[in-house]
Formats: sequence, structure tokens, C-alpha cells
Amino acid sequence: MRLTVLCTYSKMLYQEHFDAPSDIELKLRDKVVLDTRRGELVGEVSALPGQVKPKRDQGVEGRVLRKATPEDLAHTSKERINVRVSDELRTARQMAKEARIDMRFLDVEETLDQTRSIFYFTAADRIDFRDLAREMGARFQRRIELRHINDREAARLTGDVGSCGTELCCKTFLVDFVPVSMKMAKNQGGSLDNNKVSGMCGRLKCCLKYEDDLYTELRKTVPRYQQPVHVKVDGKLVEGWACNVDVLNQIVKVQTDESREEFPASEVVFEPMSERAVRNWQKEYRERRRREYEERQAKRGQRRMGGAHGGDADAKKPAITEAAKEAIDAAVADVGGDANEQQDTRDGAPRSDGAKEQAPRKKSSRKRGGRKRKPAGSGEGSLSGSSKPSGESKPRASGGEARPGSDGPDGAVKKKTGRKRRRGGRGRNRGGGGDGSGPAGQSGGGAPASPPSA
Repeated sequence: MRLTVLCTYSKMLYQEHFDAPSDIELKLRDKVVLDTRRGELVGEVSALPGQVKPKRDQGVEGRVLRKATPEDLAHTSKERINVRVSDELRTARQMAKEARIDMRFLDVEETLDQTRSIFYFTAADRIDFRDLAREMGARFQRRIELRHINDREAARLTGDVGSCGTELCCKTFLVDFVPVSMKMAKNQGGSLDNNKVSGMCGRLKCCLKYEDDLYTELRKTVPRYQQPVHVKVDGKLVEGWACNVDVLNQIVKVQTDESREEFPASEVVFEPMSERAVRNWQKEYRERRRREYEERQAKRGQRRMGGAHGGDADAKKPAITEAAKEAIDAAVADVGGDANEQQDTRDGAPRSDGAKEQAPRKKSSRKRGGRKRKPAGSGEGSLSGSSKPSGESKPRASGGEARPGSDGPDGAVKKKTGRKRRRGGRGRNRGGGGDGSGPAGQSGGGAPASPPSA
């Protein structure tokens, strides 16, 4: 009588059903020699005989020959540590390089009878390796099988340590690769960064599938993120939206118009909504809040400008009594009278308090911020009381001539004028010399000008 037993074999961790003889007592994790389509390989019992039945689409791969001997286990251990097959890998890589085939050999596996070798490789595209397989068969003197594997199977062969700190699941216990999508990561509320949700193979982590069913079941009792909800606050049903959802702890943080609080999922009232409907509701909610804000700003501006509430604002101001108004008018009149008296004193013309017309104000001869001009002939070099005839004009200084009244060795004082000094005024050469032959009032060494005759 034969029983069906589930066994795992090969470096790729294939799991198939095999017929086990009744005279062999098998236990869980026992090492056995299996007769497969590839040849004799060492495998491991994964389930007790009769415990797991094959499905309809699964058949019996082969049969169990015997329990593994120490020699069989030694052959398997040598393959795993790549002591004997390293030379074959180097030779295969060199032959692929000479044939100019873009492929990368990762590992090789041999049968116990050493009649077949299976080479596992990766390649970017589908390639034709039939000629290379014939050359390798002639070189190694055995049957050669080249198997193209994907990225996940390559990670299973090479092995590594995952981000969790343990050995990769596909290397230890995972047998079948199930499809994993980004929707699973989003359903669990994890990061959507490719560097965090991808494994050592560059694909999405297989462990995302482990808890996906649990998260899917818990999602049914909590609202979606940013979904409108209703909660009871002080005995009243208040509308808000879910600003944070903790699926595992079943806690929902609700944002209302007045506050933001956490509520158990059992106290939150909501209706199931699709993701698109939630986005549309959030868009309408933001538009409504924007309109309310603009209305508040408009009312605030009207109050500041004294628009619709101007009469009320005037009514709230304190009333001014008649006595206070008379005191203010008297103070303004006194200040105005003192200012008029000061102006009349400056102009030199007496004014009466009752005068309605004002005399024209004289222009001050003094510039703002400057010095007061000295009248002509008031300098030390001129005689007091002397005046210049109206018909006589002053000679204009040009070239080497000096202006009358300029400083000189005779002690004459230069006339103060409001004009700016010409460039290089004092440094210019002045005419007349020191013999006093120049015109009167010139600087130099000449004698001082004589006063005009009476």
C-alpha cells in the first residue's frame, strides 16, 4: 500500500507530492531520496503521509526511494557550500562570455547519480542558448539543463537578510510566490516609498501579503481617511471628518469646526464611500470654508471702514458737552492769535486783532539751514556809510581777475554770496601781481583801494 507524502526538494524549494512505500516509516523533517523527472535528488518531508492531499490540478511528481544516507547528505552539503561546483560555474561564465551572450549564471545543481547538471541564470531578455548548451554538454560530459529564473527566484538562490533582521522568507519557508500589489501596502497604511516596500529582489515584499486579509477585515469597521462622519459631543450629533484612522487599534481622530478629538470606531457614525466620493466631498468642503472665510473678511472690512455699522459706531462714542466745545474753541482762538502776533512781529508791521486782511509776507533773505547774508559794504575792508553809485556796475571776475571784496594780504574780507564756489576758486592764478597795478579791490600785494571822493 502506498501513501502520498508532501516533500520539498531542490535549491529552488519545489514542493510536490510523492508516493511513499508503506514499509518506510517517515517523520516530519526527515531527509529522503526522491526520484524526480530530473533525476535522483535529496528532499525533505514537509507533511506526514496522508495529512495533505493533492489538489485536482496537482499530480504525483515521483516516488520516495529511501531515507537519505550520510553519503547523500555529504553530497548535498558540498553543493550548498559551493566547494565542488565553483569550477563549473566559472567555466560556464567564461563560455557565455566567449559566445557573447548576455546572461549571468547564479548557481548549479547536480543529481546524486551525477548524470545531469542544472544551471540557473538570469537575463534581461529572452535569449537563444541552444548552441551554448550543446557546447557545455560536450565540455562537462553530461546532460546540461539551463533554466531562466526571475528576480525573486534569484534572491531565493543567493539568500540574504531582510530589513526585519532575519533571513529571507523565500529562502527559509516560503514555497509559492503569490502576487503582491501596491494596494496591499496602501491598505495597511504603510509607506509608499519603493525603497521601503521593496525587498532584496527589487520587487514588493512578500510579507505584505501576510497581514492583508486582517487589514481588509478591520477596514470595514472604520471610515476612510478624510471621510465625513458624525460623532456625539455633549449629547449632540456633530458633523466632522476623519483626519486620522488607526486601523489596528480601531481609533478615529475626528476634526470638527471647534475641536479635534479621538473617538473609538464604535462611536463614529459613517456611511461607506468610495475613494473618489471622499475626494469630491473634501473639495466641496474646502470651497465652502473658503467662502465663509471671505465673508468674514468682508464684514470685518466694512466695520473698519464704517460702512453698514457706521451709525452704531458713532452712537457708541462718548458725547461732548457744550462747555467742553466752548473751551476747545477758546483754546484754538488763543493759539491762532499768538501765532498772528508772532507773524506781525517778524514782518515789522503792527496788526490789530480785529484786522481781516493780512499784509503780504516778506521773503526772508536768509536761506534755510544757511548763514545770514551780509549787506554789501558791511565788511571790514569797506568804509561805513559808503554806497556804490547805481549806474556803476561791478566788474565780473574772469580768467585771472579776482572779484572785489575777496580776501587778500591787505585784510579785506571776501563778500559772502549764496553761489557755490567755482572749481579751483582759490587755487586759480589771480591777475594784478603784487605791485598794485590791478583794479581796486583786487587781491595781491597792491595797496588797498582808496575810497571814492565825495
